[in-house]
Amino acid sequence: MTAMEKHLKTWIIRVCIFGILALLPIYWIQLSNRTDTSDFNVYYEAATRFHSGAIESIFDWKQAGSTPFRYIPPALLLIEPLARFEFHRARLLWFLTQYLCFVAGLGVLALTVRHIRRDALWMACFAGLF
Repeated sequence: MTAMEKHLKTWIIRVCIFGILALLPIYWIQLSNRTDTSDFNVYYEAATRFHSGAIESIFDWKQAGSTPFRYIPPALLLIEPLARFEFHRARLLWFLTQYLCFVAGLGVLALTVRHIRRDALWMACFAGLF
């Protein structure tokens, strides 16, 4: 590997890591101004019903409204802790959990690819932008 290739790969890694870290506040600002975001409202409503013991209304189309919980019942065990927080704080925790899983996934990708190619860290960082 030439010095120019090494410099280019180092530059790609730095730009990508900066981009990935910059996405956190940008995405949070965008998310905090909206109330119709993804499936979180459905998750939170199901978690609060599960937490309060109203299990029969979680999957009922008439009681749940237009968007009932359509996921497997064991998923409720994963999202039930969100019901212990008010809506905006729970949404922040959900977002941070998603973000940390994304970063962890990139780390696993980098470690996996590194076994194939020693200089593959830049590839994993670049993939993180997409």
